[in-house]
Amino acid sequence: MLREKKGRLLDAGCGPGFVVKNISAFEGWEVYGCEISPAAVNYAKEKLGLENVVSGNISDAGFEEESFDIITMWDVIEHIPDPGPFLSGLNRLLKKNGILFVHTPNIKIQLPKAKLKKALLGMKKKAIIWRQRTI
Repeated sequence: MLREKKGRLLDAGCGPGFVVKNISAFEGWEVYGCEISPAAVNYAKEKLGLENVVSGNISDAGFEEESFDIITMWDVIEHIPDPGPFLSGLNRLLKKNGILFVHTPNIKIQLPKAKLKKALLGMKKKAIIWRQRTI
């Protein structure tokens, strides 16, 4: 599948859609995103022009079983209290020999980084949720 340089990818918990947007630029890849935050999905659709981003739980999104070559999760798994059923659901969406890519922060790095950021920048009344990236 990766050798063919084409396939279907799902970004689970896609946030505002930056990964979906970036991978969509690669010819041969059909890319989807699913996100529980309606505000993030609105951003993905309105600001990034993404049509393949759906709002809600993956189990309710209507994706067919065994329909994705790759599923990615960037900083999502640590927010799920009971990840077992969620991961089982993703497994059903993967094609045979599909790839599940999971990225999660390293607490030994993230906590000191957050403390340093707070010390240098202070606390803001309203946090900036997304910043637009040049793609």
